[in-house]
Amino acid sequence: MRGRAVPLTPARTLMADLSWIARKVPIGVIRREVDLSPLIAARRASAPPRMPFTVMTAKALALVARDMPELRRSYALFPRPHLYEVPVSVASIMIEREIDGERAVIPVRVRDPAGQSLRAIAAILDNARAGEGGEAAHLAKLMRISRLPLPLRRLAWLWGFNSGRQRPNYFGTFGVSVLGHLGGEITRPVSPLTSFVSYGPFTADGTTQMSMAFDHRVMDGALIVEAMGGIEAALNGAIREELAG
Repeated sequence: MRGRAVPLTPARTLMADLSWIARKVPIGVIRREVDLSPLIAARRASAPPRMPFTVMTAKALALVARDMPELRRSYALFPRPHLYEVPVSVASIMIEREIDGERAVIPVRVRDPAGQSLRAIAAILDNARAGEGGEAAHLAKLMRISRLPLPLRRLAWLWGFNSGRQRPNYFGTFGVSVLGHLGGEITRPVSPLTSFVSYGPFTADGTTQMSMAFDHRVMDGALIVEAMGGIEAALNGAIREELAG
């Protein structure tokens, strides 16, 4: 059938390259039902605009990572295979914005979400959507790399993801993406990061299925189950209290 070739935009090229890197990561996925009804009630009672679940989840995971150093580690190849641990988490929160006339999903880094307020984190995402703030410069850097020829791009990404010190600077230590408000769910996240959290729509009683992908070279499933319980507790505890406050 005759059609037409549609060139890859830099944003689509970025996603293609990240998927290529993720194929080299032995990813495991754990699903667990969580009850977030206390958080949902506090969110409904809070003043608008309502706090995005991605923001609350990113801070909750960072709070858990304070006591679980495995969640702040990454598997690095250079100069030899080893695990690299950073002192604070750097979240990679996925947002949608228009780039060159195309709707694109991009990662926005947030350094030490556990040490920031929910509104401060939300402001970082708002600025990124508007093309303002420090993340605008980082996005421009990612787009410049995505415009490079394939061999140079692959070298840049391999260096960024296999250098323990550089990985947080490129994409952070963990990722968060929530599609429940759109009625969808990511059942098997494709991510090159050490961990990646997502969940789908809530039921009437406030429960949802949370998925957490993880790099099996860094940690095992039992720790992930424990971490997911910690995220649930943090969302219904410290995060809910901050919303109420």
